[in-house]
Amino acid sequence: MEFKGAWTEYISYRRERRLSRLTPRTINRQLRQLEAWGHDAAIQSIETTITKGWQGLFEPKPDPQTQKRKLTDADHAAGF
Repeated sequence: MEFKGAWTEYISYRRERRLSRLTPRTINRQLRQLEAWGHDAAIQSIETTITKGWQGLFEPKPDPQTQKRKLTDADHAAGF
């Protein structure tokens, strides 16, 4: 799913749930935050928000398997 489609779905979702309208300033801040998280994480955040019925957007938590692999790689680099 492309970001623009996910964002449009998020706005529609907020309307359907009759949540408060986002101000232009809030939209700008949310878009900057999503951009900082990266394309895939931004889409994942939007999809999780809709799936769980949340109001806000939250940074996705790291995948435990990915973290385990990173730790293992770091350990190898450190000589463990």
